[in-house]
Amino acid sequence: MPHKPFLLIQQGIPAPQDWLEIFCRPIWFVPETAQSTFLNKQDTTLLLVRANFNGSPELLDCLPQLASVGLVSTGSDNLPLNYLQQRGITLYTAKGANARAVQEYCIQALAHWALEYPHEVERGVGIIGKGRIGSLLLEFIQRINIPVSWYDPFLPGSQPLEQVLQHAILSYHVPLTREGPWPTVEFIHRIIFQQTTIQRIINTSRGGIWHLPSLDYFSQQGMIWAQDVYPTEPPAVLPQARFSTPHIAGYSTIGRLQGIEKVLQAMLPDVPPIPRPPSKPWYLAEESSWFTQQPQLFQERRNTFPWRKEFAEFTAEERAQFKEKFSGLPPAWFAAIWPHEKG
Repeated sequence: MPHKPFLLIQQGIPAPQDWLEIFCRPIWFVPETAQSTFLNKQDTTLLLVRANFNGSPELLDCLPQLASVGLVSTGSDNLPLNYLQQRGITLYTAKGANARAVQEYCIQALAHWALEYPHEVERGVGIIGKGRIGSLLLEFIQRINIPVSWYDPFLPGSQPLEQVLQHAILSYHVPLTREGPWPTVEFIHRIIFQQTTIQRIINTSRGGIWHLPSLDYFSQQGMIWAQDVYPTEPPAVLPQARFSTPHIAGYSTIGRLQGIEKVLQAMLPDVPPIPRPPSKPWYLAEESSWFTQQPQLFQERRNTFPWRKEFAEFTAEERAQFKEKFSGLPPAWFAAIWPHEKG
C-alpha cells in the first residue's frame, strides 16, 4: 500500500487533524518558522496555505520537490505566481467557495445602513467589481428594489465609473492587481470622489486597494461604513468605521470548509467531506463591537473565529430573531434573504 503523502499545512486552517490523517500525513507550520520546517521536509510535494502566507521564491526554494500549492482563499496576492509557473508548480484556489458568506456580510452592512440612514436609500448602492460576490450582491439588491448600478471594466454592460460613484454607498469586490489596463492597487483614491456625492464605503475586497492618504481622509470624514480588510494586517491603527472586523467576511462554516475541500480534492484523490461542526448565527454589529474594543487581537480572532451559519441554515427561531434585530426593514429584505421560507 503506498504511503500517504506529506502535506505541509499552515496553522489557522480549520481542518481537523484526524480528518487529514485519513488521506495524508499533515505537518503544521507557522509562517514565522516556515523556513526551518520546510528545510526539514524537503521531500514534501504538497503545501496548503492561507491568503496571508508570504511565499517568497527564496522560501519555496526550500521545497525542491514541491508540486502543488493549495490556497484556501482567492487572494493570491502574496504568492509569486510567475515563480510557481516557472517551476511547474500547480496552484489550486478556493475561488468562489466563500462568495455567499461575503455577500451575507455585505447584506448585514447594508441593512444597518438602510435602517440608520433611510433617506439615503433612494440614492442606492454602487458595486465595484462584478465577479462572483459582486454578482450575488447585485442580484440581492435588485430583489429588494433599491437603485443599483455596477462597474467592472472587464465585463460587457458595465456602467461608467462616474455613474456608479454617485450612489450613497459603494461596495468593493475586486482582486488586487498591479498590472494591466485597470490595476486596482490604491484604487480607492480621494481624487476620484472629488466630483461625486459618495458618502459611505464597504470594503471586503483587499486592503491594498486603499490609497493610504485617502484612507486617512475617509476615516476622519466618517465615510467608511464597513471594513474587513486593511492595507497592513494586522493594522497598526484601526481606521475609524461604523463596522470593523478582522478579515472574516468570508468565514462562514460552509465557505471555509468547502474551500478546504475544494482545494484538497483537486490536489489528492479520495478526499472525503470535512465533518461539519455545530454553527451559530452571526451578527456584524456584535462582531464589530467585540473587535473594535480589542483590535490587538486581530490575528487571534481571525485564526480562532467561531463557526458561523449562513442564512440558508437558520432555523425558524433563528430567522425570527434575525427579523427582530432588523425589524425596521421592509418585508422584501427578508423575502430576498429566505426566498423559500414557508409560514
